[in-house]
Parts: sequence; C-alpha cells; structure tokens
Amino acid sequence: MASTYKYPEDYISWFVVGDRLAIVTTKTTTSTAPHRTAGSYLPIDEAVTNGVLIHYNSEPNKISAITDSISDIDNTLVLAIEDYIKSKMFMERAGQTADMNIGQAAMALAREHERKWKEKMDKWQQFKTSKIGGIRAIRPFDFR
Repeated sequence: MASTYKYPEDYISWFVVGDRLAIVTTKTTTSTAPHRTAGSYLPIDEAVTNGVLIHYNSEPNKISAITDSISDIDNTLVLAIEDYIKSKMFMERAGQTADMNIGQAAMALAREHERKWKEKMDKWQQFKTSKIGGIRAIRPFDFR
C-alpha cells in the first residue's frame, strides 16, 4: 500500500484499550487540523485496505540509578519486586536499630517479604513466555 509516511515510526503510535486498537499520528497535513501543535496526537489519515501488522521487539531498560523507573518490566513482576524491596528495607532497619525487639520484628518482616518474593518468582518462572510478558493479541469483532 502506498503511504505518505516516509518513516512511519517517527509519526505513528498505537495503543490498546480493552479489545480496541487505536492508531494515532503526530503528523499533520493541514494548518487547519484540530491538533496543529507538534507532538499532539490525532487520528491516522491513511486508508487501511489489507489489515494492520504491528511488529515490535522490546527489552526492558536497564536500571542504573535509584530514580529510574521500573515501568519497562513485565507487569506480573511488579508485586514480586515490591516484596524484594520491602525485604531489603526491613533488613536494613534491623541492622540500624539498637532496640532488640524492633530488630527482631524487622527481621521477621524481612523474612516474610523474602518468602513472598521467592514464591512469586517461582510462579512467574513457571508461566513466563518472554521477557515482556508474552504475545499480546487483539481479537477483532466478527462482522459476519
């Protein structure tokens, strides 16, 4: 199909909400378009005649600083990572306190969160299909 987009990856984005696919663009062809400003998204202005093929490869971004976001990881790992972080925070708290009771309670909580983390990681290892959570499928409506 002929397209007016020389490098579509620079202009076209897509996202899924429920079972619906949205294809949007930041490229405008007229100055009277409702979204004239650069970077604004508007509906795609191309005709789709033989379907849409969306291909992507993804690797999570490397975490290198405490301020980095972990949003690139598989969604099923978020709760496991929270338990891991809590475990390490309670261990640190146990090592910094002078009160023996607080130290014991912190270590018990650290062990509990470590156990939860290991359980979730074992479960994830059994079900994972790829580094990004597996194939995402969109089921179109049956027009018959």
